Amino acid sequence: MGTIIVTIIILGAVFAAFMWTRSGNRKVGGRCSKQEGGCAGCTDASCPFSKEVVREDDDLKTFRRKYEAVFFDLDGTLLNTAGDLTNAVNHVLEKNGRPPVTESQVIPVLGDGVINLLHTFLPDDISEEQFNKSYDEFGVFYKDNIMNKTYAYEGMRPLLEKLKAADYNTAVITNKNDDMAKMLVNDFFPGLVDITLGRTDDVKRKPDPAMMDIVLSELELEPEKVMYVGDSEVDLEFAASSGTGCILVSWGFRDNERLKVSGHVPVVDDPRDIISAVW
Repeated sequence: MGTIIVTIIILGAVFAAFMWTRSGNRKVGGRCSKQEGGCAGCTDASCPFSKEVVREDDDLKTFRRKYEAVFFDLDGTLLNTAGDLTNAVNHVLEKNGRPPVTESQVIPVLGDGVINLLHTFLPDDISEEQFNKSYDEFGVFYKDNIMNKTYAYEGMRPLLEKLKAADYNTAVITNKNDDMAKMLVNDFFPGLVDITLGRTDDVKRKPDPAMMDIVLSELELEPEKVMYVGDSEVDLEFAASSGTGCILVSWGFRDNERLKVSGHVPVVDDPRDIISAVW
């Protein structure tokens, strides 16, 4: 009789231990029953001891994450600047006795800097002196009228707020002139962007990686820890030359289907999809 009782007790203990290891609490003797090496090597997110457990779901903070920073293009990605840029182009064209252009004509040219923009619409035979004068006139007019029609795309400010709350580094790297880029970012996204870097005479513009190198150095980041978000083939080339990840947005200044075919990178339709990609 005593032997039967002892056997029943042993079998009960074995069954209880088995059920314990099958439950969420699997830390038995400092080791996980399913993962060799115990909790230190565990990647099972269903286990409360796992390193992958999200401790604060609302702010994206995890023990591990693929990216530490999200950098953005400005025009066509964070802000729709097409209306004010078109007005500035037409101001210069009027000064040169040229007919005005429409916003739909200007948009496909945006993303590669003001010099390229003006060369597209000014005469091919314009003198260097007259071009430089037009460039200066564009800058003065645009700076004085930079926020007449410009607006932030829906969801971009909440996205930046979410990223900052989760301790991601953020930056804007753009081919827009540096002073104008800083003016817009400071006005639309105050306190939400760590560094804004635009085009200057001393640094090559995108897609050359020079501007990315500067920002990475400032923030002490490796390129593989950065996701770059843009809206054009220039941004795609920039990310590739810089060694960062890349996401393209569908709401910008390029044809969505063309981006999907040529890019071979995610093209998102909603800012919330960027969160999913970097988390």
